[in-house]
Amino acid sequence: KHEKMTFNAKQFVFREDTHPKYLYFIESGSVKTFRTNLHGKELITGIHTAGNYVGYYVLFEGRPYQESALSLEETSISLIPKDEFFQLISADRNVGMSFIQLLANQVEQQQDRLIAMAYASVRHRLIKGLLDLGQQAAEGKDRVSIEIGREDLANIVGTSKETLIRTLSDLKDSGLVSTKGRYTTINSLKKLEDLLEYA
Repeated sequence: KHEKMTFNAKQFVFREDTHPKYLYFIESGSVKTFRTNLHGKELITGIHTAGNYVGYYVLFEGRPYQESALSLEETSISLIPKDEFFQLISADRNVGMSFIQLLANQVEQQQDRLIAMAYASVRHRLIKGLLDLGQQAAEGKDRVSIEIGREDLANIVGTSKETLIRTLSDLKDSGLVSTKGRYTTINSLKKLEDLLEYA
């Protein structure tokens, strides 16, 4: 049994430039990972939900965290000591291959995101961001609600909060999404995915 910790909303799981001691597995809740530029602006690198591992790639690199992780709500996390993690991947080839696949997927997603930031419209980036978040939480459903603040969503999309709100309003007018407080509901993942091609 691994040590479990419960993090309140907006509590750091780990901070940029600190040295890793654990592999983190999210049992419940959600965590955002982000980097902060010289001007103090956040760039969100991922939103991670139950069933996701966080902070694993630096364990392989043997260097400090290049990003911070912050709980978005009350979150329960299992802490797997890094020595135990390395013993496990050495002993079980399938576990090692699973983490190699995770790393490869992460690199591919980051490349896609950088290309989108450079060339795609804000509308396209917002739809893609909502789809990524929605598909993580969907569990086979077509209609799904996501809890995320406007500032965080703007940082994922790579735009200002004001532009994000205007673009989100367009999607609300078309009936594809609805909002209430911190919750954004995608009324149909399928329809939103179909729209991505034309955004």
